[in-house]
Amino acid sequence: MGFKEVMALRQEGNLTEALTLAQKDYQANQDQWSASALFWVLKDLATQQIKEEQREEAQKLLKQMEEVVGYMGATTNVALESLATLRKEIVPHYSELTELAEEARSTKNRVRVKEIFATACEWLEESNDTPDEVLHPAYAEIIYSFLSRYYQHIPFEEFEESYHRYLTLSNQRPSELHSKMLKIALDAKKTFGHQLKLVALLDRWNLSNLRQEDWSRGKGAGNEVVRTLGENALFAATTELTIDEVKEVPEPIYLLLNDALTYFPDDSLAQLSRARIMALEGSQHEALIRYELLLQEVEEPMAWAEYAYLISDPEIRLGALSMALREEKDDYREYITKARIELARLLIQKEMYQEALRELTFVAQICLEKAREVPSEHATLMAQIPSDTEQSKDNKELYYTLSRPAMAHIYRELPEVVMMVYDVMAMRIKDQSNQVVPMLKLMTPEGKTALVTPKEAGILPGDNRGKVYMVKLLERHRKHTKVVQLTLCEECDPKELFPTQVGIINGYSEALHAYHVMDSNSRHHYLPGQPNEYTQGEFISFVLLIEKQIRKGTTTPQAREFIYHIERVDPTEAILTFNPIKATVEDIRGDQYLLQTEQNTPSFVNHSVAPVELSVGDHVIVRGFQQRHKDRYTGQAKYSFVTLSIEPYFEI
Repeated sequence: MGFKEVMALRQEGNLTEALTLAQKDYQANQDQWSASALFWVLKDLATQQIKEEQREEAQKLLKQMEEVVGYMGATTNVALESLATLRKEIVPHYSELTELAEEARSTKNRVRVKEIFATACEWLEESNDTPDEVLHPAYAEIIYSFLSRYYQHIPFEEFEESYHRYLTLSNQRPSELHSKMLKIALDAKKTFGHQLKLVALLDRWNLSNLRQEDWSRGKGAGNEVVRTLGENALFAATTELTIDEVKEVPEPIYLLLNDALTYFPDDSLAQLSRARIMALEGSQHEALIRYELLLQEVEEPMAWAEYAYLISDPEIRLGALSMALREEKDDYREYITKARIELARLLIQKEMYQEALRELTFVAQICLEKAREVPSEHATLMAQIPSDTEQSKDNKELYYTLSRPAMAHIYRELPEVVMMVYDVMAMRIKDQSNQVVPMLKLMTPEGKTALVTPKEAGILPGDNRGKVYMVKLLERHRKHTKVVQLTLCEECDPKELFPTQVGIINGYSEALHAYHVMDSNSRHHYLPGQPNEYTQGEFISFVLLIEKQIRKGTTTPQAREFIYHIERVDPTEAILTFNPIKATVEDIRGDQYLLQTEQNTPSFVNHSVAPVELSVGDHVIVRGFQQRHKDRYTGQAKYSFVTLSIEPYFEI
C-alpha cells in the first residue's frame, strides 16, 4: 500500500482502515509521502472527535500529528497551520469565545458587551482563572471592550478585579490593545483617585511595552499639541508618587522619565516630573531652583503646592498655596486636602480665623463626599480658632491678593513696564465651564498690548479705563503675552508717560455719541461723550493710544484709536502747537480773506482773525488744520484749511 491508496480510503470516509494502512506504511518507510498520508488521516479523525466532544481522544491524535509533522517536507508549513487550528479547537470555548470577542469589539450595544463579559468571566472561573493560552487574546479583547465602556460606572473593586484578570493573561505585548489598556488605567486614576495605585499597576503593565506610536504627539483643536501616552503615564505616575510622598522612586519610572526627556527635552511636564523626582529623593535645593524656573511656564496648579512645601518663607509659601487653589478647577483632586490644611495653618498664624475656618470646612466636606479620612491636623487647627468665629463666605477672591508675594518672587527677574487700561472686552474661556469673563486690554506707550482679568489684576469693580499700572509681562512661545504681575501706579501721570496731542472740538456726531476732534497734524479722532460736554472750537489735550489689528482674511493692519485723560487747554497756548504754514492772500470778499496755503488748499478767514489789515498778494503764516469733505454733487473729496490764527511773514 502507498500514499494514493491511503488518500483514496480517506476520501471515501473509511478513516479507520485508512489509519491502519497509513501507520503500517509509515512504520515500513518513514518518508514525506508516508508522513503526509498519516498526518491528514489523523487530522480528519481529530476533527471528527472534536465535533463529538471527545477532546481527550482528539488530544492523543494531536500528539501523533506532532510526531510526524517534521517529516512532511514541502507541506510542513501547511500542516503546522492546520495543527495550530486544531490545538485551538480542542480547547473548550475556543470558537464561541472568538465569536464573542469579535461581537464585543464591533457592537454598539453596551448591554450586550456586559453580557459577553459576564459569560467570559464564567468560563474563566471554570478554568480557575488559568485558561489555555490560545484563549488569552479573546479574553483580553472582551475585558477591554467591557472596561472601555464601563470603568466609570462600576465600583473600584470590580474594576480592580477585571484589570487584574487582564494582566494575568499572556496576550500580545506590546500591542495596540495593550496600549489602550494603559490609557484606561490613566483615565481610571482620575475616577478612583487614591484607591487605584497607579505606580504598582504600571509595574505589572510593564512600561517596556510602550510602542513607538505611544511617543508620537497628535494635534488637537486649533493645532493644540496632544501629549503622548508615554508622557501622560509619566506625569500621572510622578503625581501619585508626590501625593503619597514616596521616598524611593521605582526603577521603571526612571526609565519612563529618560524616554520622555529624550523625546521631548524641553517639555514643561517632563521637566516637572524630573523636579518631582529630585524632591522625593531629597535633593530639595536643586528641586527648588528647577521649580522656580518651571512655574514661569507650567500650567499645572499642583506644581505651586509642591513648590510651597519646599520653601521656608511663610509669605511665599502662603502665596504659592493660594496660587494652587486659585488656579485649580477641580476641588476634589487628592493634593487639595493637604494644600488647604497647610493654608489654614498659615492663615491662623496671621490671625485670619474666618478664612482659615473656611478652608478647614472645605477639607471636612471633601473628605465626607469622597469617603476619605480627615487629616489628623484638622482637629488641632480647629481647636486654635475662636469658638465664636464665623467662616468667610468665599476665599476665592482672597487667593488673588495672597498669591502676590509668590508671584513677585517667581517673576522677580522680569522688568516692569508702564501700561494703561484702554479698553474692556468679553472673552470666552476655553475650558469645561465655557464661561464668558470680562478682560481688560492694556497698552504700553509703544503700542504693545496684553489682556488680563480684573480679578487676576486685583482691580476693583468699576471703570478702570485710563488708569496706569506697572506690569510684568511674560513672553511665551507661540502664545499671547501673559500678564503675571500688575500694580496700580497712583503717582504716574499718563501725560508724562504716553504720547499727548492737542486738538480742537470740531463738531458732534449723535449717531456715534462722540465729538469730532482735529489734532495739530490735521488728523481726525473721535472723543466719546455726551452732548454739551464740550463746545465747538474748544481746545483740549489728550493721550492718544493706537492699537494695530490684523483682521482675519486680511494682511493689512488696521488701527483703532483710544483717547484718554482729556484736559481743556488755553486757546492761546493750544494754537501754538499747530504747525505754521505759509499762505498767500488770494482775494478779499466782504469781511473775509480768501487765503491759499502753500499746499494749494483754500481758506476763508474773517478780517478779525488777522492782526493787521491785509491786501491781495500779501504773504502770511497761518496755524490751523486741514479738513476733508465731499462735494455734494460729484462726491469727490475736497480739502479746505481751517485757519485758527494769522501771523505776519517776514522774508529773510
